Amino acid sequence: MATAVLRELVKLQYDDEPGEQKHGVWRTRLAETKVDYNWREFVGCSLILILEEFGDRLPSDLVREIRTALLRAAQGAKQRNVGAGYTNIALMSAFLMDYVGHQEQRDDLQALGRKKAEENFELYYKHKTFDEYNSPTYYGTDLMALGMWRKHARWDRMRAMGAQMETDLWRDLSKFYHPDMKNMCGPFIRAYGMDMTEYVAITGIWIGMALGDEKLAPLPTGPGRKSAERSYSPVIAVLKPVVASEVLSRLAQFRGGPRVLQRVSSHGTVTARIDKDLMMGAVQLKRRWEQHFPATIHWKIGSGLGWIMLHGTTEHVAPTVVGEELRIRRTQQSKDPILLYVAAGEIDANRVSSETWNLPGLTLRVVFGKGVALQSVEKVNHPWFGQCLEVKIRAPATSTLILRPKVLDDRDAQ
Repeated sequence: MATAVLRELVKLQYDDEPGEQKHGVWRTRLAETKVDYNWREFVGCSLILILEEFGDRLPSDLVREIRTALLRAAQGAKQRNVGAGYTNIALMSAFLMDYVGHQEQRDDLQALGRKKAEENFELYYKHKTFDEYNSPTYYGTDLMALGMWRKHARWDRMRAMGAQMETDLWRDLSKFYHPDMKNMCGPFIRAYGMDMTEYVAITGIWIGMALGDEKLAPLPTGPGRKSAERSYSPVIAVLKPVVASEVLSRLAQFRGGPRVLQRVSSHGTVTARIDKDLMMGAVQLKRRWEQHFPATIHWKIGSGLGWIMLHGTTEHVAPTVVGEELRIRRTQQSKDPILLYVAAGEIDANRVSSETWNLPGLTLRVVFGKGVALQSVEKVNHPWFGQCLEVKIRAPATSTLILRPKVLDDRDAQ
C-alpha cells in the first residue's frame, strides 16, 4: 500500500521544464486550481525522510523515481531561492538543496543549500529568534526542519547548527508556554487559532510527544479544527523530540508567577506577562495580516479557557503589556475600528456593553481614552475561532485603549 501511494505521489509533481515557475512543485490535489510553491519543500523533505528511514524497503525503480523527483524539487527551490526570513520554508529549502546536491553530485545545489543554512543560522542568532516568531503552527514545522538538519543533513556543520537552534528554540518556546492552560502566550506572528485545545497546532504535537503523556498534550480531545495537521505525527515520531530535562519540566508543570517577559524579535519588542490563571502578550506589527495576532489575553475558566485577541488586520496600532494591563495605542488616523475577538464559553454580546466587561471567569475593566468608544459587539461563528464575539472600537489617532483583566475565583467563574 505505501509503495502504491508513493508511486501516485511522484506522479503529482509538475513536469514543467527547468526554469519554469512550477518546476519541481507537487500538486496539492488532483485537478488543483491554485498552485502552492511551498509543496516542493514539504513533499521533498518528507520523501528524503522516507528514503533515509525506509529506503531499503522500497523497490529500486521507485527509489530512482523519487530521486529524480527530488532533483526537480531542489532545482525549483534553487530557482525560487526564498529568503531566510521565510523561516519554515527557508529551513526546509536549505536541507533539500544540501541533501540532493550531495546525492546527485550537484555542487551548485549543495553550495546554495549550505549558504542558505548559514543565513538561517545567522538570522536566528541576531535576536536568538526566528522571523516567524512565536507561532503555534510554524514552530512545529521549524522543529521538523531542524530535526532533519540534525539527523540527515549531509554537512557536519549543518547538523551541528540544526541541533543548536533546535535546543534554543525549545528553551524559548517553554518560556512562553503555560502547561496548565495548554497554550502558548501571545503575541503570535503567525497563528490559525487562539486555543490549542480547540485546533491542531503542530507545536502541540511536538510538545505532546516530548512529554510522552497524552493527557498533557496541548491538543483537542476530538478532531478539532485544522485536524489535517495531525498528519505530521508520523514525521515527528521518526525525528523524535530532543528536549533538555529542564525544558521538559517547564512544559509539564507551571512553575509559578508572575513571569514578566520582554523579548526582542525582528518585528520589534515583545512584552508579555504570564501568571497562574492569566497570561497576555503584545507586539507592534507593521503589516496587516489575518495570521498576525499582535495582542492576546488568555485566562482560565475552571477547566476551560477564555481569550481576547487584537486582530492582525487592525491598522496603525501599537499594543504593549505594561504591568497588569494591556494598552493599545492608535498611532495614526484610520477609518477602520480596532478589531477584537472574545471567546469564553457561552458568552453573549450583553457582557460587552459597557466599560466593565463581565466575562465568564474574568472581569475586564476597559479604559477608553479621549475619543475612544465602543462601536459594535456581534456574536459570530468565525471559521478559525468558532463561536465568539466580534468587538469593534472606534479610536482616533494617538488615543489609547486600556484593558485591565482580573480573573475571578472558581466559584465566581461558574
